[in-house]
Amino acid sequence: MAVTRILVVDDEPALCDLFRGWLHGNLGAEVECSLTGTAAAQMMIGGRYDLALIDAGLPDTPGVALAGMAATYDTPALLMSGRPEVIDRLDGFGFPTLKKPFPVTRLLGEAKGILRHAANNIRGVKSSAAEMHRRTRALKAAMAEAHRQVDGMAALRVDAGRK
Repeated sequence: MAVTRILVVDDEPALCDLFRGWLHGNLGAEVECSLTGTAAAQMMIGGRYDLALIDAGLPDTPGVALAGMAATYDTPALLMSGRPEVIDRLDGFGFPTLKKPFPVTRLLGEAKGILRHAANNIRGVKSSAAEMHRRTRALKAAMAEAHRQVDGMAALRVDAGRK
């Protein structure tokens, strides 16, 4: 089974280290940290993550913009902020949020829930794709049979025309 990869984006190095320790120690996740939104954006372009934990109040990039970018790379995002008015605004964007400070159990619960939801979505997509391929094969077989029958009927007409 693949190792869960998480990107933590926070301009506080101590928080990055704390989150890294919690996520690695409790989820066995491979955790990479970025102190800026700009660097995080480059990391998303160059790598694949199962979750992005993003501070909404980054000095160089709005956290919600970075979360939107993560979504384009099929990476679910969890936004966090210590400012209640920011959390209230973030709720309107539809991203899951955490209000700092939060207990480790809350972070782990949110992360597990998001990862589980993403895994269920991926399973659903794979199942749908498999069903689509099965139906495509069946349709191709039916079309081939129809072509064979049409060709057989055309051959009978040609034979009937010769007599």
